[in-house]
Amino acid sequence: MKVLSQSFPPSSGNFRPEVRQFIQPIIQFLVKNGNTPLLVNFHPYFSYIHNKQDIPLQINKGKGNRDARLDYALMRSSDMLVQDAWLRYTNAFDAMVDSVHSAMEKVGGNSLDIVVSEVGWPAAGGPAASNQNAATHNSNLIRHVRNSGTPKRPKKRIETYIFSMFDEDRKSEENLRHWGIFWNNKQAKYRINF
Repeated sequence: MKVLSQSFPPSSGNFRPEVRQFIQPIIQFLVKNGNTPLLVNFHPYFSYIHNKQDIPLQINKGKGNRDARLDYALMRSSDMLVQDAWLRYTNAFDAMVDSVHSAMEKVGGNSLDIVVSEVGWPAAGGPAASNQNAATHNSNLIRHVRNSGTPKRPKKRIETYIFSMFDEDRKSEENLRHWGIFWNNKQAKYRINF
């Protein structure tokens, strides 16, 4: 989440100073115009591969060789893995959304909702990128956003859009090409229920 100077724990979410000067007027405009939601892209995959320090390895207690950080990113943990004051987080998606809620509150956006305009998991092209992990993440995400909000806003369901329908094989970086639920020939890579 490149727009935040800090995102962990979620309550410390804060916009970077060079972003704040632009985002604060946008948030104030959205508040003034009927609390129109802010659209934000979230990528738990990139958080998993680049920010492992935010989820300490000791959370693996009793899990043997299982990577609890991957469980946290794929939304397959039922254990509280991150405690932030009274808020308990079982998955990276909720923590990421709430860190932006916290940042918005600091610039007057307390009443704004977030629409997740892009979230998903790659099926190839990098560490932990596989059809199985993409199916797990996207299925768990759908189930989660249908049934609940985040720890900070538990009764507020989150409008969410999965990225991406199809692979984008012309993107320059390998880990950006394989986020599609479908191959380019329109065949599903894995089963998913919307």
